[in-house]
Amino acid sequence: MQRTLSLVIPEGLVVLLTALLARVGERIEGFDVLATWLPPLVLGAGALIALRFGRGRLVWGLVAVAPFWAWGALGAPGGGWGPVLLSGSALVLLAVAGTRERGMADLRAGHPAALGLLVAGLLALAQWRLDPAELLPDLSSLAGDLSWSGLPATAALVVVGILLVLVALALFRADPLVRGALWALVALWGATVLAARAPTLVLVAGAGAALTTGALEAIFSAAFRDALTGLPSRRALDEHLSGLPADAVVAMVDVDHFKQFNDTYGHATGDQVLAMVGRRLAEVGGARAFRYGGEEFTLVFAGRPVDDVVPVLERLREAIAATTFTVRAPDRPAGRRGKVRRGAGGGTVTLGVTVSIGVAVRGAAESPGALVARADAALYAAKKGGRDRVSLAAGRA
Repeated sequence: MQRTLSLVIPEGLVVLLTALLARVGERIEGFDVLATWLPPLVLGAGALIALRFGRGRLVWGLVAVAPFWAWGALGAPGGGWGPVLLSGSALVLLAVAGTRERGMADLRAGHPAALGLLVAGLLALAQWRLDPAELLPDLSSLAGDLSWSGLPATAALVVVGILLVLVALALFRADPLVRGALWALVALWGATVLAARAPTLVLVAGAGAALTTGALEAIFSAAFRDALTGLPSRRALDEHLSGLPADAVVAMVDVDHFKQFNDTYGHATGDQVLAMVGRRLAEVGGARAFRYGGEEFTLVFAGRPVDDVVPVLERLREAIAATTFTVRAPDRPAGRRGKVRRGAGGGTVTLGVTVSIGVAVRGAAESPGALVARADAALYAAKKGGRDRVSLAAGRA
């Protein structure tokens, strides 16, 4: 359910709101003026954000949307232009979604989006020089009944196919700009079907807003979320701690002997350990998990008494200790089945890790820094007491 909702919120919600405005806008006084100014304002704001934060893929996405702005400003003329523009824009948006962010280095001639833009330009040129019936082959027999799409058979095949690919990418890649590209294509599809000046311009603004929202979400995620574990980062924790009520419980979780583990088995295996611990922490009900830094994590429980929290942490500690995995052989190809690392007797090396946990309850006037310091002191006590245990800080500030 959470993954499904993430497909819609917030990028899809932005497009749905603009679609509603396009639908009922003619009843609003001054709607034509609003529709005229929305695209340049939204696309211009998106371009400024892209340049300020070095989002090259956002630039390509806005380039894919811009021809529809011109088309809508001209009154969305017929003659087959809408489906041709939509097919070209879909190719560029697919290239945006299918690549990783490299900043302004993405603005190069060799980027897949540039190839998509070239194809889009060729389609537009052919549309201008040829009769629409001669431009693309009749694939109605292959497409089946796609009349519901409001598009010619060939354009429908291209757009529906790319849309399905974007849905798959959005489900399996944690990249908000992929969702932005998905919903931008939906908005442009709606603009093509409506083919009326003011509604088209509103939906063009919706497409640009979806892309910009996705880029802003990606920027926020980079600042507040740890890339390796997917957990909120130290910066997010600092903000969360400042709003904690009294009696909130903070647990500092540290992987035992992690430096020695890293030195023995390598950083790649160490990253596997951290990712596993992060997943376990994220599964703890009634708590928010954070990556504090290095091999240290934080769990925050609000509105739950410490007597209930400690048994939860004990079960967490036991679950992590019971988790094992096989160490990769140094010569095993990445991402493929193959050799595993062998012990001195030729057996497979199966590893496990343990964690130590320090717990503190926030006092009525205790600062976040003091609270974390007491939880860290309890963590040190757990380490000193033999590791693989939960230690509760004495008293409260």
